[in-house]
Amino acid sequence: MFPWIRIVVAGIFSWLPTALTLAALCGLAVWGVRNNWKFSHSPNPAQTESAELAIKVVPDPASSTSADSQRSSQVKRIEFPSVATIAKAGIKTAPVEVRPMAQYVTANGMIDYEPSLYAQLSSRASGTVWSVYKEIGDPIRKGEVLALIEAADVGQAKADFLQSLTQVELRTKTLDSMKSVSGAGSVPERSLLEAELTVREARIRLFNDQQRLLNFGLPLRLAEVQKMTEDQRVRHLRLLGLPDKVRDEEDPETLTANLLPITAPFAGQVVMRNAAPGEVLNTTTPRLLFAVADVRRLHIDLDVRQEDMVFIRKGQEVTFQSQIKEDGAATAKVSHISPEVNEKTRTVQVHAEFANRDGKLRPHTFGTGRILIREIPRAISVPNEAVQWDGQAHLVFVRSSETTFQARPVRPGLVADNFTEVNGVEEGETVVTAGSHALKSELLKERIAAGD
Repeated sequence: MFPWIRIVVAGIFSWLPTALTLAALCGLAVWGVRNNWKFSHSPNPAQTESAELAIKVVPDPASSTSADSQRSSQVKRIEFPSVATIAKAGIKTAPVEVRPMAQYVTANGMIDYEPSLYAQLSSRASGTVWSVYKEIGDPIRKGEVLALIEAADVGQAKADFLQSLTQVELRTKTLDSMKSVSGAGSVPERSLLEAELTVREARIRLFNDQQRLLNFGLPLRLAEVQKMTEDQRVRHLRLLGLPDKVRDEEDPETLTANLLPITAPFAGQVVMRNAAPGEVLNTTTPRLLFAVADVRRLHIDLDVRQEDMVFIRKGQEVTFQSQIKEDGAATAKVSHISPEVNEKTRTVQVHAEFANRDGKLRPHTFGTGRILIREIPRAISVPNEAVQWDGQAHLVFVRSSETTFQARPVRPGLVADNFTEVNGVEEGETVVTAGSHALKSELLKERIAAGD
């Protein structure tokens, strides 16, 4: 074989792999273009479903009658090819309703005693606890004796009062006698003036002694005592303010005159007792003996966020639900509002009073309060999921035919109990609930395709 033939054959074999590779790439490119670079001719399920649904977004000719031409030009409607495709797309509808709606401010809170019906009681004089008559939880009447304190200052005050009363009566008689003979000139005018002065001084001392007994809480009436005999006065002062049980069981002749009653300032219950017979009491460092309260009327302390205070007014209705549902709920009225913000919680305390007639709710119970700030008896409303935001306005999709839905701009209002008050639809119309987000997506696709 000629040498040049051998060179040509060797060159062809050396370039053969490259040529085959190039041919394969060219063939792959032609196949990819023809088959859209897909390795299977099986159709995409999503594309098939979209083709089957064939949803159209078109301008709504009914909106041309709108007074706002600029807004009506943007109103669209979405058309489905059939009722079956609507069901296949998962579209569900609900009617536009007229229903009462309300707006609330919600705050955590606690039930507490009504301040004017809660009292902490201590002894008004130093002494010893002589007897205790009431326990925690016992009902009490106004003026009922809770305990007796034996205090020497009380006995001394009673003795001083009797002495001052006697002095007033004796000096008054002396003055009257002097006046009866003063007309004959037998009594000098100066002596008469001095007698009048001593009567006035005696009456002042009597007033002071009576006031001391009143300050101890003893119900002493001067006019009543003046009508008594001396023995009756002593007995009356010895038993002054004591309960009937002591009057009946103790001998008035041997009973100490130092007893000071601790009485209930109003009707209610004993909520705390810290007294036992024999305990020594000192007014220098007074000790709390009883706490009493009328639990038939309580109030709620609500910690309202500072940003919500713009809505709060006196007289607004408050619904309070205890953390323990079995305790029930209470309906109250805002009675007063704190003028300051709590420096730690940054909340404002709002107080509301309520009647606790059945006694189910107890002080220091925690719960949640809802303050009613706005109420609409008849609000046009739709389910919350029907309202969508497309980036420019709130929309609902109103059914205008069996296969057509209008994208209706609305203005939302109150939101409560899974419903939203809207302005822009009418009672009886039907709106899309489930699937409304999918219809919004179709609107946004159309807007992007149109270059809006």
